[in-house]
Amino acid sequence: MIVTYRKQALAAAYAGDSILNSLSDTLMMWLGFLVASRLPWWLTIILALSLEVVAAAVIHDNLTVNVLNFLISWPALKHWQAGYRP
Repeated sequence: MIVTYRKQALAAAYAGDSILNSLSDTLMMWLGFLVASRLPWWLTIILALSLEVVAAAVIHDNLTVNVLNFLISWPALKHWQAGYRP
């Protein structure tokens, strides 16, 4: 599964995360669970969607883009993600 994902990813040559990056990812995941457990469900959804939109706008990458690229090879999305203007 990871090999299939890496074939379509823009970072195809990426070899792996550093220990610091992996620890930071884990810490942020726990922080996200903590925040989500204390917020009302509707605010958690709004926050998650907002973070997806901001990530897409700023770095042209987010979970939604990755899942779409994995499921459907859409050249226009890959060009947008690489920073090309249509």
